[in-house]
Amino acid sequence: APDDPELVRTLGGFYLDRADRGDRLAKATRLSEKAVALAPDDERAWLQLGQCHVAAQDLARAIPCLEHVVDLEPGYGPGYLELARAYAKIGDRDAHREMMGLYGKYVAFEQKHETLQTRARSPKATVADIAAYAELLLEAGDFSRATGEYERIMSRTPDDPEVRSVLRRLYARLGLREQLLALEAQP
Repeated sequence: APDDPELVRTLGGFYLDRADRGDRLAKATRLSEKAVALAPDDERAWLQLGQCHVAAQDLARAIPCLEHVVDLEPGYGPGYLELARAYAKIGDRDAHREMMGLYGKYVAFEQKHETLQTRARSPKATVADIAAYAELLLEAGDFSRATGEYERIMSRTPDDPEVRSVLRRLYARLGLREQLLALEAQP
């Protein structure tokens, strides 16, 4: 599958992992460029291409790639970290500090997400545990997964008007007409 962007990126990553041997950095760069061409909206492909340029000490090409990672996926922490490192290499302390601050927010969010998800997935999870995780997902804009968590809450507390209201809004936002109609039909 020579045109599968995931496979091309993965192979490029293998070469990048061993970039200090022979012509592997050049192969990694070519494959990463191909992955970007095949999947221009894949932040991981852009990140890898930026990492190839950093490994080649070509920061003038690396930084735009890494900035594009952040543009494509503002919640993707590895993009902030790699961009911060690149800014540090060119001596831009302010930009480095700013990106490290954003990376710190990403790490804090991920830790909170993991903690709440673990609690919500526990066999002993309470409605409050599930609700805390659902609210985090909602705040993060992950409406699809938030919907699933609110449906779990609804199965435990079917008469909760607040949960019904949130589900009503989520179903409408996601265009889940059948679920919305079924919710409205319940007493």
